[in-house]
Amino acid sequence: MIEKVFRIYTDKYAREEVYREGIKKISAPIKKLITGHDFIYYERPFIKAFKKTPIIYKQALVIPSLSVRISKLYTEGFKPYNNYNFYIDIGKVEKHDGYILFKDLFLDIIEFTDGSKIIEDKEELEEALKRGWITEDEYNHAKAICQNIWEEVKDIPVEELVKRYIDTKPKALFTPPIER
Repeated sequence: MIEKVFRIYTDKYAREEVYREGIKKISAPIKKLITGHDFIYYERPFIKAFKKTPIIYKQALVIPSLSVRISKLYTEGFKPYNNYNFYIDIGKVEKHDGYILFKDLFLDIIEFTDGSKIIEDKEELEEALKRGWITEDEYNHAKAICQNIWEEVKDIPVEELVKRYIDTKPKALFTPPIER
């Protein structure tokens, strides 16, 4: 079973734990954490290679009411990964005492640095349902949320979506990282 679950802790030992394939656990310290009534924002080192390009830093904003995690990923020199401006994971969010659980439901919306956008991983969503990695309710939830978010961002920058839904000054979020 492949499960993409992220547990973001908001206590004094802020960290993100990633669960994949049901049992494998990866834990990473969070360098910056901002929480509000309706969101959690965090930054952390992120060493992973996609398509042979190492991603070294991640900024992420979870908005439970929208069932999304909006991220910026950086490569060496803090350049945007793969010309992505924002990467929106469609998921399912559960708030718990001291942490938020985000289950990635495979569909993604990507905004590139030139402002263009795509919906990605429709095939992964179909495979996840077929293999039983997600339930039919989660499948339907992912499709509905993706469509709703797409309608909101297709003609505006993702940053405008962020400004509509969070209760803090937007400039405190997604600022370019400095060498750490």
